[in-house]
Amino acid sequence: MNAILPPERTEWMLAMVARHTPYTLPLWRAAVAGKLVLLVPGRGINLHSHRRLQDDGPVCVLLSDDDGMTTGPVRFHCAKTIRRWARAAIIHAAGGEPEHYSLAVMTTMLSGRLAFIETTTEHAESWTKLLQGRVPAVLIVPRDGKPHPAPMPVTDLH
Repeated sequence: MNAILPPERTEWMLAMVARHTPYTLPLWRAAVAGKLVLLVPGRGINLHSHRRLQDDGPVCVLLSDDDGMTTGPVRFHCAKTIRRWARAAIIHAAGGEPEHYSLAVMTTMLSGRLAFIETTTEHAESWTKLLQGRVPAVLIVPRDGKPHPAPMPVTDLH
């Protein structure tokens, strides 16, 4: 990754990650260090011909489906490509913890091709069904059994 961004942009990017999603830093730091390639496609991106998916080295595709516009795999144009391409998956339907993203680094290094899917408890099952029988997957859900993300309390607006 650091071959793509100049050093000052890399530092800025890591500062933004640290500010907004610090629990993801293990994965971003591994990419910056050149240990793996990290792709973060949006819903409308089709990866079937992306050259980085053909890399010999470890590649992690990070799908963000817990961004307030949660759709499950239905709206991700790359979902079927990911199902064919990935050798392992982490379906992450819980609050972020650095250990989860360290696990992503280790799994990417071991499998060579990881799909890391950030989602909600509502859509965890649809992602699991998409990958079932094709890609070995780990499902991470909240320990307390409550939904992720936690529902926002309704308050009076005055």
